[in-house]
This record gives sequence, structure tokens and C-alpha cells, in this order.
Amino acid sequence: MASRPSFEPEETWRMVIDQEARSRELYERLAALAEDEAVRSLFTFLAGEEARHERMLRDEYERAFMPDL
Repeated sequence: MASRPSFEPEETWRMVIDQEARSRELYERLAALAEDEAVRSLFTFLAGEEARHERMLRDEYERAFMPDL
């Protein structure tokens, strides 16, 4: 059986934040390409949700790993 990669907590947080940023960017690109207003609106909403998640995760990351800032 193959072993799973082991990540440090700080590295895991950074990976999750990066994934949220990539998801936001994808939804922004899809919104820009969408011809249908309802579809564009959906992707814009999803991009906003991902941006909110990214901000929340960054705030928690800073509290946990950069408390002196």
C-alpha cells in the first residue's frame, strides 16, 4: 500500500488557500466567457463565495501562524 504524503499544518493551510484562489479565478474567467446572463450571474456569485472563503482562511492562517503581525 502506498503511503500518503505528509504535510505540515502551515503548508496544508497554504494549499487550501491557494485552491480557493484558483477556484475564484476559474469562476471569474467562466463569468467573463458566459453569454447567458443567468450563467454569468451564477459564476460571479461563485467567484464571490470563493473570495470570501479565501479571505476567511487567510485571516485564520495569519492568526495561527503569524500572531505578531
